[in-house]
Amino acid sequence: MQLPLFKALKTINIEDEQATEIVDSMEDYIAMKMKEVTAPLAARIEGVDAKLSALDTKMGALQWTIGIIGAVIAIATAFSGVARFITH
Repeated sequence: MQLPLFKALKTINIEDEQATEIVDSMEDYIAMKMKEVTAPLAARIEGVDAKLSALDTKMGALQWTIGIIGAVIAIATAFSGVARFITH
């Protein structure tokens, strides 16, 4: 409950029950408006999360690809060294 609003209502002789109802209604209204205003932002954040998830998947695949390329280069270099050793 918003205490300053409640106190203001009490100073103009509104009964506790009515003041409480007014404050509760105001809180509900504010919460509803905040939800309406932030809904597009929440949707945009969800979109960014989805893109980040897709990017994370692609990064994982890229790491595996780089690892495999590195292993192939290491194996090719080793075989090249062995081939040179055998031919000399």
